[in-house]
Amino acid sequence: MSYHIFKNNGLQWIDVKQAKKTDLEFLKKTFDFQLKDLRATLATVFAQRLKIKRYGDYCFSIFRFPAYNEKNGAVFVEEIDFFLGKKYLVSVHNGLLPKLNNIISVCKKDTATLKQYLNKEPGSILFEILEQLLKSCFPILDKISWDINNLEEIIYQGKQQESIQDILRIKRNIITFRRVMQAHKNIIRRLAQEEGSYFIGNELRPKFNSLVQRTKDIWEILENHKEMIEALKHTNDSIMSYRTNEIIKTLTMFSVTIFQMTLLATIFSMRANGGMPFLNNPYNFWIIIGLMLTIISGMLLWFRKKQWLK
Repeated sequence: MSYHIFKNNGLQWIDVKQAKKTDLEFLKKTFDFQLKDLRATLATVFAQRLKIKRYGDYCFSIFRFPAYNEKNGAVFVEEIDFFLGKKYLVSVHNGLLPKLNNIISVCKKDTATLKQYLNKEPGSILFEILEQLLKSCFPILDKISWDINNLEEIIYQGKQQESIQDILRIKRNIITFRRVMQAHKNIIRRLAQEEGSYFIGNELRPKFNSLVQRTKDIWEILENHKEMIEALKHTNDSIMSYRTNEIIKTLTMFSVTIFQMTLLATIFSMRANGGMPFLNNPYNFWIIIGLMLTIISGMLLWFRKKQWLK
């Protein structure tokens, strides 16, 4: 069995992990949920957007939350679906959200905590789940902030090439995070005030409104992270562009200098009789070398006068 049933005071919370067809058949038989909503909760199905839909006797909602992969430092997305009725809450997920797993574990072991959550209405356990999952966003934001600070140090240490992969990874994490959190504020507000108001009592609505403020706080931090990574990317690109220009300038000066010596060597290699200077001079080789050194010195003095050399 891939689901757990918690009961107290005539209320129940059914948590389904990695829903299979047998689980959907159980939910369909027990609660008569809409088939399209049940199909959306399959473990192999991943919703592309958040959703809330109210029916006669229950409210169906889809939430997505960020999670952090410690191995590669990447943010990924996990989905959790809720069926909220007057006497029950059904949660469906893949079991990859640590905070949710902690709540389930505590409710299994601690009867007092379960009674606290399932005391007056199932919306209280829904609030606890959403609050804990939103709180779990802040440690991920802290990791991104630490990555940004570390990236800043790498850039100003002159390791521009090494920082490119880190910039792309952090930008991807922020984009993923923003995509997940973008609709949370509206979904939670609708859950408490409009779509789900029939299923959430007056005592809980202020608490759900506090979750809206929490989503705003998360979004503001994401905005700051987005601005910081964009600024660091611009800085990194500017430094790399400056260094590239310095290299091109050096190569150009070197090429111009070599061209002068190549031209001189080509002229004296023609061996034209009658007009070629130094042709019969026993020191012609050293004279030509002296001319080349003079040209090099003259070019370097000219570059310095133009302030192309530092």
